[in-house]
Amino acid sequence: MSFEITPVDNFKNLVGEATDYHTTIFNNGKLWKFSRKFVDQPAFNWGHRVHFALSPTTLKRRNSRRASSIFKVPAITSEENEYEIIFTHDGHIYLLLTNAFGEPAFSSLHRWNENSWETVIEFQPPYAGESRSHIYWAIADGNNKGDKIIIGDLQKFQVYRLKIDGTSSSIDLEHTVAKESYFTSACPLGGIVTGDTLFISFGVHGCGFRWENNRFIKVHLVTKETEEVQ
Repeated sequence: MSFEITPVDNFKNLVGEATDYHTTIFNNGKLWKFSRKFVDQPAFNWGHRVHFALSPTTLKRRNSRRASSIFKVPAITSEENEYEIIFTHDGHIYLLLTNAFGEPAFSSLHRWNENSWETVIEFQPPYAGESRSHIYWAIADGNNKGDKIIIGDLQKFQVYRLKIDGTSSSIDLEHTVAKESYFTSACPLGGIVTGDTLFISFGVHGCGFRWENNRFIKVHLVTKETEEVQ
C-alpha cells in the first residue's frame, strides 16, 4: 500500500483565519472539510470545538488540487449541552447530535445536502438526568445488519444501535459493558464492526491520558459476550 500527498493549493486562501480544526469526510468522490470553532460551555466550566454552531465548510473534488468553494453553514442549534458525531452511511453524510454532559442521550439526526444540514429526526427526550459528568462518545467503523454502532461512556460503556432508513431513524441501547472488568477511568476512542463483533478502542485517564493501542474490548452483538483482547 502506498500513499500520495495531494496539496490543496488554495485552501488557506479560502479559509483564511476561520479555524485550525476540522472534521474531514470523503464521500461520493468529494472531500468535505467541516470546520470546527470553539464554543464555551460556562454552565459546565468547559468548552469544545464543534461544527454545528455556524462554521465554514470547504469542498474539494477528487483529482483536483484546488478546493472548489467555501461557505458558512447555518447553525443547527445554540444549545450549550450538545456534542456532535459526523459520519458516512449508505452514500450520505450525517451529523448526530448528542449531549455532552449528563446521562447519555440523543437530540437529533441530520443529513448533509451539500449546502446545509437537513433534519432527519428529533429524538425525545433530548436529555436525561442532571449529572455534570462529561460523556465520551465514539462511533464504530463499519456496520452491523446495515446499522451504525455508537459507543457512549459514563461510568460504563453503553453500546447503541442507530438505524437509518431513508428519512426515518431510530436508536436503541444494545448492550452495557461494566467498566469494573477493565478500567474505571477508560473512555472509548473508536471502534470497528466486523460481522457480529464490535471491537472498542479505548484510552485511560491517569496522570495524563494514554491510548491503550494494543488492547480492545470485544463485544459480540448477538450473544452480548464481552471480553478484553490484545
